[in-house]
Amino acid sequence: MSDPDSPKLNTRPAGIFPRGLCWAREWLRRWRTDRAQLTPSASPEAVLRDLFATEFAAVLVLSAQGKIQYLNQSAAQLLDAAVDHLLGEVFPFAVERGMSTEFEIPCDDGAARWLGLRAESIQWEGAAAELVTLVDLTAQHVSEESASLVDARVAGALDLL
Repeated sequence: MSDPDSPKLNTRPAGIFPRGLCWAREWLRRWRTDRAQLTPSASPEAVLRDLFATEFAAVLVLSAQGKIQYLNQSAAQLLDAAVDHLLGEVFPFAVERGMSTEFEIPCDDGAARWLGLRAESIQWEGAAAELVTLVDLTAQHVSEESASLVDARVAGALDLL
């Protein structure tokens, strides 16, 4: 026979499994509640507006006719204009879906700013639109111009030798 003080096989201490099951049920209940609260009841555009407003990337939404339907503060700063002034205006640069483009815009101080642009198709307020992201490439262009000037000077110096 078995010794009453020896541990029994295939047994568990009393109360361990029910507590684990209660914990799992409570976790699942909280997860479902949290998920229901996080599920946006607002339109997809409202969710994107909230996301883009807090984003550091410069973002615009253009209608099929090329009019600016939405832009965040970062885009307005890169384009050197106020958000209210740009809304409803036609975006002055060519946009090709899936293609990266670079363009130059003049600044108030007489210098130029180089911007990179990329666009993808989206649905915005029930219509086809383009989601455009902008990146400031001015520093890259300035360094490339400086490098080409140095190359030209080196080539000129080598020609003199």
